[in-house]
Amino acid sequence: MAPCARDGRCKHGVEHRHVYLPLEKLDKCVVCGSTKGKGEHHKLTLCSACGERIYCSTACQKTDWSEHKQHCGGDQNERIDIAMFYPFLAFLAEVFSLKKPPHFANNSPIVNDVNPTTSEPVKLPDGWEAKLVVVNDTKAWRDHDDLDSGHPKDWWPMAESVPVAMKLMYRIMREGYVLPSLTAIALAILAEVYTTTTGAGSTARRIRFRYWSSPIADFGIARGSALVKPEGRLAYMKMSDKSIVRGQDPDDHYWMYFTTIREEEVVLDFAMFTFNMCMMIPTKMYVSPTENMLAQYAPAFFGDRSMRKGAPSLYNERSRVSVLRNPALHDAIRHTHDTLYTYEVPLIHKFMEDFAGRAMTEVEKDLTCQFAMEHCHAFNQNIVQDRRYKSYPTVVPQVIQSDPGELNDLDDYPLPNWKGTKKPRTMRR
Repeated sequence: MAPCARDGRCKHGVEHRHVYLPLEKLDKCVVCGSTKGKGEHHKLTLCSACGERIYCSTACQKTDWSEHKQHCGGDQNERIDIAMFYPFLAFLAEVFSLKKPPHFANNSPIVNDVNPTTSEPVKLPDGWEAKLVVVNDTKAWRDHDDLDSGHPKDWWPMAESVPVAMKLMYRIMREGYVLPSLTAIALAILAEVYTTTTGAGSTARRIRFRYWSSPIADFGIARGSALVKPEGRLAYMKMSDKSIVRGQDPDDHYWMYFTTIREEEVVLDFAMFTFNMCMMIPTKMYVSPTENMLAQYAPAFFGDRSMRKGAPSLYNERSRVSVLRNPALHDAIRHTHDTLYTYEVPLIHKFMEDFAGRAMTEVEKDLTCQFAMEHCHAFNQNIVQDRRYKSYPTVVPQVIQSDPGELNDLDDYPLPNWKGTKKPRTMRR
């Protein structure tokens, strides 16, 4: 199918989705060009309604109002705090994990001792250190891929308990496909949030993300290393041929970043559970009862300003790529209210391959596009139709899914300063 023209109506009679970029920098007054505020604190300010107009003083804001009121939108602006909304994104990532192709170690019995209190990491022939999971890949422990079928102790007879077996099962289940999962979520944000706009005489809403009072100026995906000790890594030996397969590599890790117009940054990571960093969000308050049946808890690490106080960095970042300000992805999401056309799909694939520095598998490509559309539908339901985010709690509830005797493993990771916030509680399943 030939591409539509870049602007205007689609040849199929539907308006193209157009990305409306927020301000990138808090640099100068839109009226007089001053780079400093003229008030007591000499700071530039933003329009309190839309957050997309910069002023140095009340006088300049009043001077600009006759022009700005045509575009401001007033009460039609909705600025969603990412610190309150991220559990919904964690839910989307968890649904991806549950529906992606199963890991081979989830389908065959585990035959060795990898209990948290009795096993130690081993050094593999290539020098990598990890806990080694021996998999009898010559047989299956269940008839199909449903994680709720069969008994966990049939899968791993040497497990100290059913909760310990379930914990390892879900660590393995959540391995892999991190970049496709994050790309699908980022595309949904781009398509469902940053294509909204409003203005004088319009009944539409302009929805934007913020962090506290600052608008998000950019978001995308970062790549680098995560702080993970050998005890948190997994590797697998297949009994059929004694071959060893590395588990998810913390030195090739991906996470999302959100940067505010005031150059403050938060990070969002859904892929640390497999490394035994088991901070979880209960999803009941963030999705419909039907959706909650898919995933009642979702892993999420939200690195915000409290996390930076007195805690070492969890990441060593090597590269990043913007999703919000990527013109190719703007073209790719033009029809996501309906579908992804065949000429738009390669734009998404190229984005991932250029960033990862490798060819993506056909499964990775298909999953990214499939879930991008599924996430768009979920976003539309949440933000546009139900507006469920209006009732989200202001403090995100958290639990820690720990095995007996395992809670101290969290000392391996930086944890936030909980003063003034709600501490996570321990959960054993």
